[in-house]
Amino acid sequence: MLVREIFQHANAGEGTYDNSRVMRVGPVARWSLMGYGNDYHLVHHLYPNIPCYRLREVHDHLLEHSPDYREEIVETRGILRSGPPSPAPSVLDCLAATPPNRD
Repeated sequence: MLVREIFQHANAGEGTYDNSRVMRVGPVARWSLMGYGNDYHLVHHLYPNIPCYRLREVHDHLLEHSPDYREEIVETRGILRSGPPSPAPSVLDCLAATPPNRD
């Protein structure tokens, strides 16, 4: 649980759309670390009453219909490294990056 908490929140911003992440990970990491929709943790922050099995659907809907959501979220691919051709950072890349500006 502590590792999952670090992956979701460490080095994240304080805004509405950057205080957590959407993490696309492989099936083993998803099963072992991101159960119950925790890979769509940002959506859970925005809509805490949405059941875990609907979080991906809501994420996809927001990507399609909300320019603010689409432009401001942090979506990662993989934990240690992001595989090609994805331009998205890995979770490790986000944890190692310069922290967001916190004015």
